[in-house]
Amino acid sequence: MMARQFSVIIFLFVVAYGQATTRDSVYVMYGGKVVFKEALTQVDSFSFVNSLYVPLVEAMAKDQRFSLFYQALKVTGWADFINRSPIEDETFDPQADKRALMNHTVQEERPIARKFGYTILAPSDETLADYTDCPACPAGIHSLADLENLATYYYRDVYNHDADFITDYKDKKHYLNRFIAYHCFDRIMAASRFIKDYATPHHFPQFDLFEYMEPLLEQSLVEVQLDRDCTLPTSQYGLLNSQGDPSKAVLFKEVLNIPDGGFAKSGYYHEISAPLLFTEALVADLSSKRLRMDIASFFPELASNNMRGNNPTAVAGVYGKTHAYLLPNNYIKDISLSGNTRMTYIGACAAYEDYQGDELYFRGPYDVTLKTLPIPPGTYEVRMSHQPTAYRGKVLMYVDGVQVGDTVDLSLLAKNPSIGWETPGSNINDRNGFKNDSLLRTKGYLKGPSSFYCFGHWYGYNADNARLSQHNLRRIIGTFTFTEFKPHTLRIQCVLSRSSDTQLAMDYLEFVPVSLLETEGID
Repeated sequence: MMARQFSVIIFLFVVAYGQATTRDSVYVMYGGKVVFKEALTQVDSFSFVNSLYVPLVEAMAKDQRFSLFYQALKVTGWADFINRSPIEDETFDPQADKRALMNHTVQEERPIARKFGYTILAPSDETLADYTDCPACPAGIHSLADLENLATYYYRDVYNHDADFITDYKDKKHYLNRFIAYHCFDRIMAASRFIKDYATPHHFPQFDLFEYMEPLLEQSLVEVQLDRDCTLPTSQYGLLNSQGDPSKAVLFKEVLNIPDGGFAKSGYYHEISAPLLFTEALVADLSSKRLRMDIASFFPELASNNMRGNNPTAVAGVYGKTHAYLLPNNYIKDISLSGNTRMTYIGACAAYEDYQGDELYFRGPYDVTLKTLPIPPGTYEVRMSHQPTAYRGKVLMYVDGVQVGDTVDLSLLAKNPSIGWETPGSNINDRNGFKNDSLLRTKGYLKGPSSFYCFGHWYGYNADNARLSQHNLRRIIGTFTFTEFKPHTLRIQCVLSRSSDTQLAMDYLEFVPVSLLETEGID
């Protein structure tokens, strides 16, 4: 695909005494025409930082394979919204942070920018024409009217017909607007960053991996599944909204990571095999399964600034491959920190016993509030990953601003009698550790999952999997009934430290329907 070309032509004529004449000018050419001209005497400096920047949807507009989807982007207002969004926080100063750097197998690094961007999943005109699964469009989708009929058919039931009389495409409740918004994400993601690059060697290949992400459609969720047994083309990039059945999944197709060459600095668009739909069946599926969500998946900044997923083999201790980012307290919009809390994002690394090898790591007398992804309505047991050390401190927890229970001493080690962890298989009367599981639950804990491990065996992480590790637990925060499909907040406030170096590691959260608690596996 050809990007639009920008040219800067500078005419310099040396004259006597070095004085500029009216001929000494700067010309900016765009599309073969002069769009800017200025005398050199009126120019302070030149910058070529964005000289090749083409807004994402403007680049997509030139790709005739997606003319119908682009038309819908345009009429719903999402094209202008994405094109006009800033691509970088111009107030961010990478030199402003003077704190000393620490080591996490490699020395921390500071982010050099705070970039923003978008990713679009788009079915092609050909794919839409061949799509006959919607009863409202039995002959396929050939026009904007057809696309609106499809959107109305599926979305009016999900949203209880709340937009039946809305005719303004730019109204966010309009069914076509919702349909398009569900295909767009406020983060820059190459195709491999949907799930492929998160399948680090920590995760055993006999277990499927799941990723969740929030699209621009509010109060919704997209599920990405890495089905280890699936051999469909491009399935390594993930099955979208499969609902447990690969035949129902939307797949990536051959047109990926467009535009290439870095010309559209605000993101990518990828071709998909069918329209991506937010349906009642999907909501029912999501609300009936355990949602294990990697903490890093909540925050677009980690994706758009190429922090998350940039070390898929999780190499440890190698500069240029292993990364740990010391983040300013206001770097991530949906994390609120007290002024004396230090935040590091440790990327995937063989040294750590983490779900996808990465974690958010806080130091100091921490007070952390984060916003989750949207969670479907239902009654859930909510849990957080917990790696017990003497440095964790006593904490209070709050969900949606409401304190949950009394203080919890996170500095207790797993074998402390107040927790009572035993290595599965060490008790002849409890070979599988299930009786011990029941005991831990009465104390508010679970063992770690059996589906991942620390394959690098650093720092004393020598267990064959996290369930067998005394360094890996899950803390039950509480049971909650959520009546709306929306995000929630979790606050963890350290109120007493047992060490001069207080630390908190956050790896993942789990939302488990209470109906599954009796049958949930150990993975």
